[in-house]
Amino acid sequence: MPYFEIKEGVRLMEERTQWQIEAQKLAASDVGFAAGMLIAQLLQAISKLSDEVAGLKNELAQWRNVMTALMPIAEQGQRWEETIQKVQQTLLAFQQVLAQQLLVSWQQSPIAETLTKWASFTLGYKQNVQQIVADAKGSTNKVQFVHANSVRIENLARPFSLPETESDDAKVFKPIFELEGEKARNEALQQLAEMGIVLKVPQIGEPFDPKWQQIISGEFTSEVEKNDTIAKVHTPAIFVDGEPVISARVVVWKSRSG
Repeated sequence: MPYFEIKEGVRLMEERTQWQIEAQKLAASDVGFAAGMLIAQLLQAISKLSDEVAGLKNELAQWRNVMTALMPIAEQGQRWEETIQKVQQTLLAFQQVLAQQLLVSWQQSPIAETLTKWASFTLGYKQNVQQIVADAKGSTNKVQFVHANSVRIENLARPFSLPETESDDAKVFKPIFELEGEKARNEALQQLAEMGIVLKVPQIGEPFDPKWQQIISGEFTSEVEKNDTIAKVHTPAIFVDGEPVISARVVVWKSRSG
């Protein structure tokens, strides 16, 4: 076997130390729990470089030496596949041990409860928005679908966010989950738009437009220039194939002299 292929094999085996996340995922029964657990533990493992990971690197270094010694034999046509299989078996055993140790460490972590809740919340949100898209695809009448599911669709106008926590350690991971939720929300909005279902959110301060907006209340202002402009937005408008089906509900400014 050419030297560059052997060298590449060594590199790939070193990278497998990061794949312990996959073994750990198999040990978790809930996908949402696994997501939070794996993200948190991966970052912690990288930052702290546990003794187990260091030990694994030492073992890999030994295997590198073994493979270097076996190069002449491999080049002479010996059964290189058997050597690779032995290496893979050893790496798998290491991964399983590390996954078990990381799982125990995770369960003992003081932030485990918070991250588990966040992961479960994120998973539930992703499933909900994906279901909206699936229901829209299965509908034979988009206008009827929008009327029947207006609240569910309107919720997509709000950015995904998680409950706050007092734990500074947990706060480090909050943006990771929120980014995952936002990705799911944006994907759902894009898929709905491709079907002709579009959300439109009025901008604060812009003039009221009765074509696609509905006033639900007014707020008095002494600033005449604010009269009949948007003060607050309660819900977005929903358009189907370019036509407003559900009007945006807004609060407008009303000048006392107007």
